[in-house]
Amino acid sequence: MKSEYSTARFSNRWPYTVFCGLLNISTINSPIIYRENTNNIITRRQLISELSKLLVMPHLYRRSQIPSLPYLLSQKIRNITGERPTPIETKTLKPKLVS
Repeated sequence: MKSEYSTARFSNRWPYTVFCGLLNISTINSPIIYRENTNNIITRRQLISELSKLLVMPHLYRRSQIPSLPYLLSQKIRNITGERPTPIETKTLKPKLVS
């Protein structure tokens, strides 16, 4: 079961290896605990997908606040996170005159 959706990657950094090991253990145990507590079934794949989204969201919020981030990238991040654009970004851009 662990090898089917393993999060482990080869790394010489031991904190990363420990983190991946803990992530693997938690993704095996969590659906079992969830099923026993709620009588609802969630697949391991669904759990990993939701968990990865929740782990990435804080990074996406911080990244979207970078002023020098390209507009299209910040727009994509805001679509993913559901963040509303600031009033400055909603203004229509005027085309530049080329001489």
